Amino acid sequence: MTYIDFEFKDKTYQIDKYLADALNSICYNLKKDTDFVIIVSGSRKVRIGKSTLAMTIAGYMASALKKLDLNKDAFSIKNMYWESNEMISNVLSRDEKRSIFIYDEAREGLQAAKRTQMQGDLLDFFNEVGQNNNIYILCISDLFILKEEIAVGRSELCINCYKEYVNKNIDLFKDGVKHQITDFKLGNFKLYNDFAKNLMYDIYRTTHHKNYNSVRPTFPAGSFKMQWIVPEEEYRNKKRDALLRFKKIQEDKAQSKEKIKEKKGIREATTEKRNEILIDELRKRGMQDQEIAKMMNITSGGLSQIKAKRKSMFDTKPNFFTQKDDV
Repeated sequence: MTYIDFEFKDKTYQIDKYLADALNSICYNLKKDTDFVIIVSGSRKVRIGKSTLAMTIAGYMASALKKLDLNKDAFSIKNMYWESNEMISNVLSRDEKRSIFIYDEAREGLQAAKRTQMQGDLLDFFNEVGQNNNIYILCISDLFILKEEIAVGRSELCINCYKEYVNKNIDLFKDGVKHQITDFKLGNFKLYNDFAKNLMYDIYRTTHHKNYNSVRPTFPAGSFKMQWIVPEEEYRNKKRDALLRFKKIQEDKAQSKEKIKEKKGIREATTEKRNEILIDELRKRGMQDQEIAKMMNITSGGLSQIKAKRKSMFDTKPNFFTQKDDV
């Protein structure tokens, strides 16, 4: 593996040479009135380095666009989003051209219903802003959870991060005794160009087997540095705020559901009490159960259930005198 240096915001970083070549092709073609979507996946896992790789990709491409005189400031931390609606709203209002944006699914991708809505919103968004010739990097845990319209129709590359498992015999506890452990090494990726990505997705659709090894990557496996392209503290604060907003939304939804459930319970209890009172009154007037059921538009079985429930309620309470069931 070979790294090359690049300059971003007056600092020097490194990127895999083969990966840089693939990104150069996208930067070169950006001026042809088109836009691009790059998928950075994480082997169906989280905490695997995909956000770090996405930032490196964004920083390198911003450097390339500056050299090509396409945009002198194509990427910064303000172009990173953890909420799809926020990204869509901000990008539409800013109307930037030939810029680079990162969307990290974060918590949104953990809920199937939310993920479906998010992908539909992104598809509409991509169709609307295609003329701005931007580059969008989607950080997701798994390529195969995407709709075909995004995975195949809109994306140009899939760059999949993965762990490397290295067995070692080391003096783990510094007591002279060696233990065999497995070292989980981050910073590895495989790149699939448009053809390889689409073939891999089609194999999944046919076999229903999610396998990143079903297709050979476009070039040998590469690696990436664990480096901060944007200010680390600012990144963590922005991500934390996004997750807190997401948590607040979920809590509000949960409270709303509880209120709806409570109101439904009150309505049901009110209806039951009204029926009990009505049955008592009709019985006092000498009507038989069959007539009462017909008048209330319920079955005889439904009437029996009301009577049984009411009787059960009285039976479970302490009785200090004989209680007669009038129903």
